[in-house]
Amino acid sequence: ETSDAMEDLIATGSENVLNAAEVKTLAELQTALASGVKVIELAADIEATNVIAITRSVTINGNGNTLYTSVNRAIRIEEGGINVVINNLKIVSSYAADANYLYGISINSGLSNSALTLNNCEIQFTYNTTLDNTYAVNIVGGTGHKLTVNGGVYEGEYTDGKRSGEGNMFFSDGSNY
Repeated sequence: ETSDAMEDLIATGSENVLNAAEVKTLAELQTALASGVKVIELAADIEATNVIAITRSVTINGNGNTLYTSVNRAIRIEEGGINVVINNLKIVSSYAADANYLYGISINSGLSNSALTLNNCEIQFTYNTTLDNTYAVNIVGGTGHKLTVNGGVYEGEYTDGKRSGEGNMFFSDGSNY
């Protein structure tokens, strides 16, 4: 939940002096991601019918809202060297088609040095017997990535996935993978 002062300065779907945007629809979210605002505030649950591509550093404040997705990936980081922070967002998949892989959030293959921080998020990409691999978070390819997880619930056949040399995963309990 945003403060009253912040609420007064956030303009729906547009930039402002704080370089923030409040969004209520998938179209507004995609516009905000394309516009370059630094902070995106979700003000409602959103239904995603396509992958949400992130190509730059950004903070997404879910404010307890849910991103429902009907595709095999909810969020895909598509550029290396960026810093993505996601706070208090629930991501739920309803993807039902047969596929080999299902991802809540993924970092694209071949990228390097991206950082993803998840604070008190919940990702529900539950296992479907027709799917070979379901991941709450997946880092595929590249080197030097950093995943930091502080609180939350992450469900999938595999909670996280990374191949040797692709980066580090840090968890709020101090463990490192």
